Amino acid sequence: MSRKQSRTERGKQAILDMVNKVFPDVVNHEVILYDGTNRNALLNYALVIPMESNVEFIVEPPIFKKKCLEYFAPYYCSVTRRRSDPKLLSYVECKTCEIKVDIESVEHSYNLVADFEIKHYKDHVPYPDPESIGQMKVLLEVVQAMLAAAKKENIRLIKKNNGIITKSKKSIANMRRIITTLYESCPNKQSCPTCWEEITREKLFIPVCGHFICTDCKERLTAQNCPMCRDPLSNI
Repeated sequence: MSRKQSRTERGKQAILDMVNKVFPDVVNHEVILYDGTNRNALLNYALVIPMESNVEFIVEPPIFKKKCLEYFAPYYCSVTRRRSDPKLLSYVECKTCEIKVDIESVEHSYNLVADFEIKHYKDHVPYPDPESIGQMKVLLEVVQAMLAAAKKENIRLIKKNNGIITKSKKSIANMRRIITTLYESCPNKQSCPTCWEEITREKLFIPVCGHFICTDCKERLTAQNCPMCRDPLSNI
């Protein structure tokens, strides 16, 4: 099991990862922590890119700062008190970037030196963090598994419900046939409570409430309620 990196190590690695992704041709670069400890919310680093090792790396300091901003900006944490005055709470910022002469080298070589400031706010991480990404992947896998299980259960319930509906429709159709057959065999037919005409088998409509009504009157009713009890005219 790998050792968990400290805050200062994670900040250093974040800057190295940025260089590797944004400037993939850069080699022999180094990040140095020069101010702050693991207990501090504010950390300062220096990125050194030796120019003699990167003769093909041609980028102006302002462009370098701009690309750094574009890389880290999506991970900022800010609060807006006024629309025109957002306050950054957690961020990684390239404060300065310039070409400097390495006076300690024999040939006085040139280095691109960029100063980075990393500020943390509570548990917020202002850069892509492999540890957090790993935790999010685990959480995502758990959520996806839960969704898959819920989807499977939902499909099962839908099939079960459809089966119940199909059986209910068959039972209702069978009940309707029995009632109409019994009604046809009755010597005394019911009269419609609306038009008072005798209801024939063909025009028999039986709502859930059990009162009889002819289909002609049923279609003419403005309110689809039983004229006897005012219950909804739902057919059995």
